[in-house]
Amino acid sequence: MKRIDTVSHNPRPARQHGGLSARPGRFTAALAAAIVGMVAIVGSVAAPAYADYPSWSDVQKAKAN
Repeated sequence: MKRIDTVSHNPRPARQHGGLSARPGRFTAALAAAIVGMVAIVGSVAAPAYADYPSWSDVQKAKAN
């Protein structure tokens, strides 16, 4: 008779702590890092919105003319 092995040969360990693994946390951290990186790159390249507005002294000079 052939012996049945009762030891599991599953390479993945049994899930513990409510069935949650670390993968969702890693995905969330990677997604957050990607978003922060994109905002840092795009934010530093874009010109400020107020760059074309005249200064207060320019407004006063224009009113005087």
